[in-house]
Amino acid sequence: MICYLRASETQNALLHQAFLKSFADYLVPMAMDQAAFTELFFGPEGNAPEHSFLAMRGEEPVGLCLGGIRHFDGLRTLRCGALAVVPDLRGSGVSRELMRLHKEEGLAQGCRQLFLEVIADNRRALNFYQGLGYFKAYELKFYAIERQNWLSKSLTEEFTVEEIPFKQIAEKRRLLKGQHINWQNEIEALERVHEKHCLGILRKGKLVACALLGAKGKLHFLWVKEAMRCKGLATALVSALFEGFQPQQITLSFSNNAALEGFARKTGWTQKDLFEYEMCLPLQAVWNEITVH
Repeated sequence: MICYLRASETQNALLHQAFLKSFADYLVPMAMDQAAFTELFFGPEGNAPEHSFLAMRGEEPVGLCLGGIRHFDGLRTLRCGALAVVPDLRGSGVSRELMRLHKEEGLAQGCRQLFLEVIADNRRALNFYQGLGYFKAYELKFYAIERQNWLSKSLTEEFTVEEIPFKQIAEKRRLLKGQHINWQNEIEALERVHEKHCLGILRKGKLVACALLGAKGKLHFLWVKEAMRCKGLATALVSALFEGFQPQQITLSFSNNAALEGFARKTGWTQKDLFEYEMCLPLQAVWNEITVH
């Protein structure tokens, strides 16, 4: 018999065990110790035990659904940060029950949509989510470039590159109204990233471009003022990141952003074979309660 518990009512060690067992045969290696699991999934990933669920078979953890709530794309959103079930219980209804609890949690918390990411090649998971009513909202692509392959660019004397406080990155993001940025690169996630390097380009004392580099060379944010684009500022920022922090590789991810994709292709980044769909499920019961005056 399978029973279901809210994660806040159980031990984190059981969540970690369920995670390891359920993701043991995943397309992407997911092995990590309990400390790393907790730091990632309940840190930058934005999940919370009170919005997450654990499936138990007796004393054995056999599945989990992690969830986190955030104001995302203008809507109160419950995101599924991980859904997994041990191999011998797949197709038995455990995943469906976990997602039913997840949806009920979204409704109870007044969320207007559910959100998740799924690897595009994971046809079984993709079909499962579509069967629950989710639709493909965005394509999340991943690029990388090695340090030895980067063609450095310097700036003219009218520009200066310097470290800036994180709050300036946050301010620039908040000015990009209506611009979708994937969950892991949003400001709420970056606030929880322990290792982050923020660089800006100034012209006459005003910020005209900025970038945020996280752990393992992950470029989370790259912005250039519209009037300053196509002048090599983004290229100069990446050059400064390579020179200043010495990563061997920088990776970049984004959703349906033609400007960033054009930049990556033009400057020699390699697109990874793996990409994901960002999927959404509007919570109709909540929308039906909205009265337009």
